[in-house]
Formats: sequence, structure tokens, C-alpha cells
Amino acid sequence: MFQKCCILFPLQCLLKAWLTDKEEALNKVQTRNFKDQTELSVNVRKLAILKEDMGMKRQMLDQLSEVGQDVAQLLGNNRASKKIDSDLEELTQRWDNLVQKLEDFSNQVSKQY
Repeated sequence: MFQKCCILFPLQCLLKAWLTDKEEALNKVQTRNFKDQTELSVNVRKLAILKEDMGMKRQMLDQLSEVGQDVAQLLGNNRASKKIDSDLEELTQRWDNLVQKLEDFSNQVSKQY
């Protein structure tokens, strides 16, 4: 169990920081009122890069969820277990929100073509 805890907490920290970085990057992407085709292309590329990054990090989220569930189950029904579940739920929600926002932004930009 100690080994899984040693994996869980650093992974959580890494994923939280990564999500924050990607949320901020997505908020900087322009979705309309482009000056020209070059500006539009730059923003399309930014969205493509973000989507690619998310695809590569999906495995980390899955691994984190699996390890978190294992640790929570080993701890039983106590505060630490509930905190792990809550943290995992928050990360999953942030992930899902980022995926949805990325999709929405991509749709908005594609309408500009």
C-alpha cells in the first residue's frame, strides 16, 4: 500500500499542475474575430496541440484513478479514503470540463473557416 501512496500523491500533483496549465492555455485561444487566415490557422494549431496533449495524458488520468481507487479501498471507509475519492472526482471533473471546452472552442473556430 505504501508503494501505491508514493505513486498516487505525486501523480495527483503532476496532473493538477498540468490541468491548470492546459486550462490557462485554452483560455488564451482566440475563437472568433480573426484578423486574417494566418491568425485563424495559428489558433487552429493551438487547439490541435492541446487535443494531442490531452490524448497523451489520458493514460495518466486512468492510472491515477486506478491507483486512487486501490488506495481508497485499502484504507476502508475513513476520512483519508473519502479525501482521495474527492480529489479524484475533482480531477476527473476538471478533465471532463477541459475536454468539453476544447471541443466547444474547436467547433467555434471551425465555423470561421
